[in-house]
Amino acid sequence: GGNYSSVFSNFAREGTAGAFTSDAEVVSVRRTAVDGAYAALRTTRRGSQRFEIPVTALAPGKTQAAQLRGYLRERYPQRDFYHVKPHAAAARRLLDIERKHPQRVRQLKIALVLSSPKHPTGKGVTTPTAAFLQFLSVLGERIDLAEWNGYRGDMGKAAEGETYYTVWRGVDIMFHVSTMLNAEQHRRLIGNDVVVCFFRDADADADADG
Repeated sequence: GGNYSSVFSNFAREGTAGAFTSDAEVVSVRRTAVDGAYAALRTTRRGSQRFEIPVTALAPGKTQAAQLRGYLRERYPQRDFYHVKPHAAAARRLLDIERKHPQRVRQLKIALVLSSPKHPTGKGVTTPTAAFLQFLSVLGERIDLAEWNGYRGDMGKAAEGETYYTVWRGVDIMFHVSTMLNAEQHRRLIGNDVVVCFFRDADADADADG
């Protein structure tokens, strides 16, 4: 019995570093193979949101659970999170709940990679072409990350530079644009995006490296 959020608060997902619950949501966290970072899934009545928790953002000298709980409290100061230890039987019940109550996506990250005939993966293509810039302007608005307070699509608070963003049918969409990212951001962001769109332009070969 009970409402959806209260049912969620009693269970933890199998194979995670733990689940952290407040009175209206649950955050499942698991360790990734990329720099030891954590992948997190936040589920509320309104939908779900995936984000990454870098190890550098965690306070040193604490247990893993305390570190993650502290991070979540700082990220969502209006919530008070509690750690729920993983349990196989509870995990199966949580997955069953998720199947019966599909969550609407409210936020989305999309990678946009400029490529060319000689560089089909976009590697070495760092200068945007006129056609690519026009394509970006159609998809969204250009924003300055230093002044941006909205959805950041795993681009941390300290991230600088510009990118593109839009809202489509109530979904916040952050674009990870290959020509606007450095090598580390390209690997961390585009390398983990589920949706990757390639824009092929022969003119990109003129300024490509290699």
